[in-house]
Amino acid sequence: IVLTLAISILENQAVLQSIPYARGASLLADKGCCLPNTRTGILSEIVNWILDPDESRRVFFLYGVAGEGKSAIAHSVARQFKNLDILGSSFRFDRSDRDRKAALLFPTIARDLAEFKHDFCAPFLQAVKGHTRLQMSTSLSEQFEQFIQKPLEDLPLDAPLVFVIDALDECPDEDAKELAMLLAQASERLPGLCRILITSRPDASFYQLFSDSKNVHMEAVKSPTNEEIEVYIHHQLMGHVDAGDLHPQELAHL
Repeated sequence: IVLTLAISILENQAVLQSIPYARGASLLADKGCCLPNTRTGILSEIVNWILDPDESRRVFFLYGVAGEGKSAIAHSVARQFKNLDILGSSFRFDRSDRDRKAALLFPTIARDLAEFKHDFCAPFLQAVKGHTRLQMSTSLSEQFEQFIQKPLEDLPLDAPLVFVIDALDECPDEDAKELAMLLAQASERLPGLCRILITSRPDASFYQLFSDSKNVHMEAVKSPTNEEIEVYIHHQLMGHVDAGDLHPQELAHL
């Protein structure tokens, strides 16, 4: 019996390893998070959305121009809910890295979930085990249905299950629009406690897709306040000069 169980475990591990995975796409590095006492308003809004059991919208689409802190917010949310043990997966697109492509998003999320939630692992393995074509599928709709939606259908959730997808506009291929459509519309078929935070620059096609969906909460990230800019400058100056020697007016002029 022990030998049979060991073989089964090894077989399951081999199946999981056969699923394509975007290494290095996680947002869990310590660097990149919001500095203390900054972005508190939008972070509180996202946290309240995630924790509200009566919230029917499964997607929060946070958009804004480059340099306004979207990625820092995404990193902070991923880190916070990882610490609370309810982060299912996080993924950052990067146009310069061809491995961060649309076809790797759902397989990566599925493998993260399989390692994180044992209740997910069994139905996921049942769906893909012995189906080599499915394991290597690059069809986004098939991946979403077979890797994410169906294994989650009967998963008992007594707390939110959080996913963070950063820089959707950096998705480096022609599948980006199809991916956005799936996230905006097909995510409605996920369990009610699933929460997907997505950040992006204000791409016109993405904006239209998400704004047309009743399943999406949309929010434009606001520019940092003067106080937040001062905190950032003070942080950047640490290790270079004694920022404490600078008068607040000097910080304000930097």
